Amino acid sequence: MTSFDGYKEVVSNIQKEIDSGGVNILINNAGMMLKDTLTSVKYKSLIDTFELNTLAPLLFTQALLPLLKKADESTLPLKVGKSAVLNISAHLGSIEENATGGYMSYRLSKTALNMVTKSAAMELKTSNIFVMALHPGWVKTDMGGEQAPLTAEASVNGMLTVLSKADETYRGCLFTNKGRKIPW
Repeated sequence: MTSFDGYKEVVSNIQKEIDSGGVNILINNAGMMLKDTLTSVKYKSLIDTFELNTLAPLLFTQALLPLLKKADESTLPLKVGKSAVLNISAHLGSIEENATGGYMSYRLSKTALNMVTKSAAMELKTSNIFVMALHPGWVKTDMGGEQAPLTAEASVNGMLTVLSKADETYRGCLFTNKGRKIPW
């Protein structure tokens, strides 16, 4: 996902697959998380995490924008927009809810992704493209580990429920998979 120069080719391949149609939904879901702290964080881990968690969603959205704008009719359960960008973020990106510190590079990258989400939501409103962020919860994945309480299926079902209720008040915001709005 961080081969930014290859995005044009990916978009070209998508365009070939969908013929003359557009893209109704983009879900930016790639991510990495390190358990670094103020005293242990390294420059390279900051850059790598920021590239994958923040820059990749921003630049891939930018590359896919012509196809998002081209979308005709939304088949999404959303009540707003003809197309949507969903950034998978995390509650660890909330400044207000940070009571423990830690996860330095991850927190920084997700806080920045939340700003990408908010700014893109405002900029793309006139193009009728809906943008929001979702926190999937602590999920049993390679990143979340076996001790995580949620299966991927339960997380996705929760996020789909949130999306089915999304309206204009969700634009540019971060919600949990249970529908709670997370403060910045």
